[in-house]
Formats: sequence, C-alpha cells, structure tokens
Amino acid sequence: MWENKKVLKHVCEACCYTVQLWELEARKLVCTFSQHTGPVSSVHFHPSEHMLASGSSDKYAAVGHI
Repeated sequence: MWENKKVLKHVCEACCYTVQLWELEARKLVCTFSQHTGPVSSVHFHPSEHMLASGSSDKYAAVGHI
C-alpha cells in the first residue's frame, strides 16, 4: 500500500483520542482512527501487514486495517 511513500502517523492534538495517517508527498489525510476514550500514548505499524495498533490511557489496545 505505502511501500514507496512516506506516511506520517499523528496523534491529533485537538482531540487526543484520535490517530491520523497522512501521505506526506500528497499532503493528504489517508485515514483516521478514533477508537479510544482516553489519550493515545502509542501507535505502531505491523511490519508486513497493512495494520496498525494503538494504545491509550483508557487501557485499551486498538488494532485496525489500513
């Protein structure tokens, strides 16, 4: 999907319960994940699948397909 593109993962500061993925060259928001009820503290991409995981102070780990 993004093998040759630079992607920025960003925890939205205005609503810190949301993770945003941006495609940098196109300056385009690719997708938004808002599955948490507490501030997001970590975001990680799966090394070979099109998935990401996020952790939050709500003690919930969210996994999503991108």
